[in-house]
Amino acid sequence: MKHRLTGAQRGEGAMQWRIVDQAAVIFARRMWLFAVRVCGWRNAVRIAVIFAAALAATAVNNGELDGAWMDAFCAMWARIAGFALTLLGVPASSDGATVGASAFTATIVSACTALDVIILFGAAVLAYPASIGARLRGLLLGVAALFAINIVRIVSLILIGIHYFDLLEDAHLQVWQATMALSAIGFWMLWQMWASRAPMGKPRRRLAIARYRR
Repeated sequence: MKHRLTGAQRGEGAMQWRIVDQAAVIFARRMWLFAVRVCGWRNAVRIAVIFAAALAATAVNNGELDGAWMDAFCAMWARIAGFALTLLGVPASSDGATVGASAFTATIVSACTALDVIILFGAAVLAYPASIGARLRGLLLGVAALFAINIVRIVSLILIGIHYFDLLEDAHLQVWQATMALSAIGFWMLWQMWASRAPMGKPRRRLAIARYRR
């Protein structure tokens, strides 16, 4: 039996949620002011970017951002995987987000798109104190590398599913998830080492102008 709420009960529930929302906004504002006072506004922005990226990555993994755009994104990965398998001599076809090869079929979901790893990598690059040019290079090269690795990931999992089905779960949940995470960390560390040696540009020009005036 379903219990129906009266109008008064619905209004009371809506009022409680409004109070919770207002309290959350006040709490977030105070935490932001505290972070600005302790760390400075630039570091506070960096912390906020990384925190927002972590929330977005979690939402992607949990399927909370699924929709028409995500369906199209997964279908794109399915088409790429089918094309790559064909190049390897494996007859494959894609239908929406589903890839079929031999007697094995795989459905690409949001967690298979590497979008969560790409978001976290991008946030880490943007949050690092480097020049705009260095950040753009890091984003372009890092995202392209993670994109390529994810293609290898999907194709290899399909091949494992065809030939070594018993190993598919371990390869999917343990080997490749760790590989994607370590790849993102490794790319960021390499970029950070390069970016820390690259000239910042503007500060050095300003310093040169100051010396010339003296």
